[in-house]
Amino acid sequence: MTPQKRRQPDSQTQPPALPKSERILYELIKSRKNTGIWTADMKRETGLQNIVVTKALKSLQSKNLIKDVVNVHNKSRKIFMAVEFEPSKEVSGVHDIHKCIAASRVMKVECTMQQVLEIVRALALDKEIEELKSTGTAEF
Repeated sequence: MTPQKRRQPDSQTQPPALPKSERILYELIKSRKNTGIWTADMKRETGLQNIVVTKALKSLQSKNLIKDVVNVHNKSRKIFMAVEFEPSKEVSGVHDIHKCIAASRVMKVECTMQQVLEIVRALALDKEIEELKSTGTAEF
């Protein structure tokens, strides 16, 4: 049995048939790749009304085309990205964890950010730490 690999994001694939407002937002969100885009920036860049943006985002989420992620630098901001992308290190906070570990001098050797990310994932799998998913309301 061979392990399945996650399909790489392909910018050439066409999104499914979407209403105009959803298509505009989906293309904008997908263009931001792994950094995502804040809701207020979407409204400003598209010129769409608040209610239209909110409904379109809910519809895109229900169609599993986009997801919301927590930005560790500003937890109250709702950031959206296409489902095929993983959040960048700046958004996910791995860089901050790396700096904290280096400053605390807990480890005798230097660790790369990739090694820190692997340690954090292993701790989450061992249930030593708990991974929290955003509810979008800044409450956990």
